[in-house]
Amino acid sequence: MENGVVDEITKKWINECIKKIKKSQRIKND
Repeated sequence: MENGVVDEITKKWINECIKKIKKSQRIKND
């Protein structure tokens, strides 16, 4: 696999994790 491809997958995965964390934080704040 090319490093560029791995980088894109990693960025998408990190973004999904950040979205989940932000959602869980919003629930705690409410």
